[in-house]
Amino acid sequence: MHELSDELFTLCAHALGAPADHFTALRRDPTHVGALKWYPSLRHLGTAAPGRARHAEHTDRGALTVLDREYGLGGLQLYTNGHWVDAPFLPGTLAVNVGDLLARWTGDRWPACRHRVAPPPAAAPEEDLVSLLYASGADRDALIEAFPPPVGRTAYPPVRWGEYLRRYFTATR
Repeated sequence: MHELSDELFTLCAHALGAPADHFTALRRDPTHVGALKWYPSLRHLGTAAPGRARHAEHTDRGALTVLDREYGLGGLQLYTNGHWVDAPFLPGTLAVNVGDLLARWTGDRWPACRHRVAPPPAAAPEEDLVSLLYASGADRDALIEAFPPPVGRTAYPPVRWGEYLRRYFTATR
């Protein structure tokens, strides 16, 4: 997954007109996490209140999250143009979310993907879903500098990735 993420980062650099190693040079020993997520059925959850999700809306802290997910009637939803929409599902493919780090790194050229996991509809009370995810960041000591205009849209001050994470986790305790 680390190698796949590095390939994706190389493609991201190319898309932005940066050197191929723009991101990967700061990923010698990056922060990362792998997880197997279970989203239980209505039988386990009970009926969801209107507007409730199996996993609340959020953005991912890292740069990229790669998901191998199951198809479901309730499942991954993305917030776009002021509305929640079901994420497309194509068998045999992976989903990739842009996280807070890559949004900051690109100066919000690519905003973080706000998403949630919707509960199954009442017509599918036994549906449970499993997703395998890999979230990847940068080296803890990496200096994250946003792309300036015209690529970047927000002028974030430079920050060390590990310090940014520490401040985030300290604030959310």
